[in-house]
Amino acid sequence: MDTTLLTPYAMFTPGPLEIAVMLVVLFFLATLFLVAVLLLSMAFSARKRHSTPGRKASMDSEVEMVQELNRGLARLEDRIESLETLLLGQAQRGDEV
Repeated sequence: MDTTLLTPYAMFTPGPLEIAVMLVVLFFLATLFLVAVLLLSMAFSARKRHSTPGRKASMDSEVEMVQELNRGLARLEDRIESLETLLLGQAQRGDEV
């Protein structure tokens, strides 16, 4: 009995272009998720801010959190661009992934 037909990977093996598209989609979904988390955390902190007297400390921690998210997103963008460059370079040379 031939078992190669039973594997789920036998139907579709993505090429470099498909992988690059998947990485771009993953990047945008991750960005969307992080923006949603940021907005929710800002909404909760704004709600909590009205009840706490330490408003300045709360704003400082919020600014620090936004800056950290921005740095993380910038690193993620750099990594995805590097992966896209590698994949497109392999596709141009005709190498398989």
